[in-house]
Amino acid sequence: MSNVLTGKALIPGSVTATVAKLEEPISYWGGMDTETASVIDVHNPQCGIRITGKIMVLPSTKGSTAGPGAMLEIISSGNGPVAFIVLSADICTLIAASVAHEVSGIHTPVIQVDHHQFEQIHHGETWCLEGSTLVRITYNLDA
Repeated sequence: MSNVLTGKALIPGSVTATVAKLEEPISYWGGMDTETASVIDVHNPQCGIRITGKIMVLPSTKGSTAGPGAMLEIISSGNGPVAFIVLSADICTLIAASVAHEVSGIHTPVIQVDHHQFEQIHHGETWCLEGSTLVRITYNLDA
């Protein structure tokens, strides 16, 4: 397991925070509570976790084209994640992060990693993102 990963900075930035990792795709519209920034999709294994102030790690999004609007609402309210780590250049995530920056001035980096790197990032760990580089700061001892 590597402590340093190099991804692709889709929206570059710098942040250090704890990871909120989703193992399965989610719909931001209907799968997230826009007021509490919690996963509410009862079919998602991570149902109940909050993403506020976290690095949201997810394989992709699914569902409605209203998804970016729901995530934009979460980010713009100040309850959003501080960054995203994604497996694919997910259009819902990119739109939400880009528009949030334009509308509310909140910068939310988006980093794309490959499947092998995705598997090395665990819920509850603390990671530092700097451009396209990710550095593990702490391990999740419960994992």
